Amino acid sequence: ANDAASADTQAANNNDAPVMEPWAEEFMRLVLYDERMSNVACKGKKLRKDVVDGIAIVAQVEHILVRLHANGVVTSETRDTGKDLLLFDLCSGKFITGIMLTTRFPDAKIVGIDIRPPNPRELHLREGAFPNVQRLTGSIYDDEIIKSAVNQTQKNGTCIVTATHLCGDLSRLALSFIDRYPDQISATVVAPCCLMRQKKPPNWKPGQFDGFTTTQTARDKGIDPFGLWIDQLFHYAPVKSQNKEIIVDLEMLSNKNRFIHAYANIAIAVEENDDDEKKQEEVGEPLLCREIGACVDAIAVVGS
Repeated sequence: ANDAASADTQAANNNDAPVMEPWAEEFMRLVLYDERMSNVACKGKKLRKDVVDGIAIVAQVEHILVRLHANGVVTSETRDTGKDLLLFDLCSGKFITGIMLTTRFPDAKIVGIDIRPPNPRELHLREGAFPNVQRLTGSIYDDEIIKSAVNQTQKNGTCIVTATHLCGDLSRLALSFIDRYPDQISATVVAPCCLMRQKKPPNWKPGQFDGFTTTQTARDKGIDPFGLWIDQLFHYAPVKSQNKEIIVDLEMLSNKNRFIHAYANIAIAVEENDDDEKKQEEVGEPLLCREIGACVDAIAVVGS
């Protein structure tokens, strides 16, 4: 009788346990048992943060694909498996996000770029280690390497640019790509991190995007510098598309958890079908910011 009660209790506990999505289970099996990921598996706390950041990006891409599908930009097959989809991850580091993306969207082409060359011990970064995955070495200020990457977008395909925790001017630059390559890039998602340096570079010209005084301005006004930085990027960064939104992910380990989405040539305010609504509920409702300064107040409320 005791054994039966114990079995019932264990079954109940198992029912209460969180259930991972199949792609997440596959990714964890890769980390734990696949030799290609052996250098990644031993990173401990650093791996935990990388995994949480990667999950956040996967959720943002899912959210974007729901919007693109609702506007007729992508098919349901692209939304679900990544068919005809190019995901271009900027400043990808160890490219944990890239491996998670290819696990979630097995039919997508995943391209990452980072200025740091791969370590020989990072087997997952070797060319051909994973099908449909490519990791480039270079700077995202290099127009040629960016152009070569986004030009891999298939005919009638879709490219989404992703970038997590970019420092300073890199966030502005990442948001600008949707303007510079409108024929290839359908959407961009950027999670800014560090603010810009206080000192302006020698080649800065009046009229250009000015984030150099963000910290001091925020202090003078008694507001959060990071919130003001998000506000500036959202409203003033060179993104021609007015179809923008900010999404706050409260599950991230960092308080740098705001994602700026920009879309090319679609309207955000659309009526999704039932399947899209279900997926959007999983991602979280967007925090829309329509007025200058509004997102500073809104972010303070959502993040409290």
